[in-house]
Amino acid sequence: MSHLRVDLHLSESEWIDRWHRAVAEAGMLGLKLEVALYVSDAAQTELNTFRETVSLTRPEISRYFVFHEEEKATSAGWLKLARSVLKEYDSRTPIGGGTPAYFTELNRNRLPVRDAECVVYSLNPQVHAYDNRSLVESLQAQSWTVESARSIAANLPISVSPITLRPRFNPNATGAEPVRALGSLPQEVDPRQMSLFGAGWTLGSLKYLGESGVRSLTYYETTGWKGVQVSFDGSPEPDLFPCKPGSVFPLYHTLAYFGGMKGGEIVPSLSSDPLRVEGAILRKGKWLRFLLANLTGEAQSVRVSFPRIAETVRVEILDERYFDAATDAPEQFRLRKTEDQGVVIMKVVDGEIALTLNPFALVCVKAVETEV
Repeated sequence: MSHLRVDLHLSESEWIDRWHRAVAEAGMLGLKLEVALYVSDAAQTELNTFRETVSLTRPEISRYFVFHEEEKATSAGWLKLARSVLKEYDSRTPIGGGTPAYFTELNRNRLPVRDAECVVYSLNPQVHAYDNRSLVESLQAQSWTVESARSIAANLPISVSPITLRPRFNPNATGAEPVRALGSLPQEVDPRQMSLFGAGWTLGSLKYLGESGVRSLTYYETTGWKGVQVSFDGSPEPDLFPCKPGSVFPLYHTLAYFGGMKGGEIVPSLSSDPLRVEGAILRKGKWLRFLLANLTGEAQSVRVSFPRIAETVRVEILDERYFDAATDAPEQFRLRKTEDQGVVIMKVVDGEIALTLNPFALVCVKAVETEV
């Protein structure tokens, strides 16, 4: 992980408490903060107050994004004002804008790039359709949004932040959000957050956005039913969202497999049937990781081809058989060594690895790249 995002609505009094919680949490995680600032027409006063608060707490900040509460995308005036105020405290941290909503809003309301130092938009796969196949079909399209954003942003760094399974809010709403029906989850919560499918979808998202060359990505929340793990208080709706207090979701392991290759690179790869199986290749020095996800409820036969791999590989499996071990004790699970724990040593034949992935399985193949 490189940062923790915090959203602050500076016209509301609660933002200061939220800020201090974020500073404390970022400190515990050893991360910088990515700060999204929402201003009102009283932006000058709000930004001055924020600058004074930051100067007292002095956390490390990776970037600022500036939005106006009543605008779908950032306009030039708010960017110029934010830069005049915040650069007095720290001239090095980039200040940018874009939209807290989707790429569509960025495309409709072009950012004044000469006043920005970075560009941002959010992403989720469920604006129009909600079934698993539709979510899988959205994966490759995520990289297309980056290509289009690059034509708008010129040479500015692009962040996709945040990425969630469900929309966080309705950017086109004209009234109050509908009241949640009895016996249903909030609209922004998806039970697939805690599923193996959620881990596979996250892998596909990381693959396509990572290969597209964005500057940074922000996924989900830290804890809770929209996060990476359950809070230690447990699920607020255990009948609708059943999970053990303090447990992690399988997508935790997707993020950990990527994080374990920090300082490496993502190697462009191609799936012959991306609606069934997706994969990503990570390289760091001579070390390789092939991450594979079965995105269906049926077993899939897979061949992984790579020109230079040492003769044996380590295969780590996360499927329904190991679900409880992976979510109840994730750190211990990541130290497993034996076949009955889901770890297999396999032979490489003519530069290929042949595998069968159980329904919704997440698999990490660890290999060594040989010299030419």
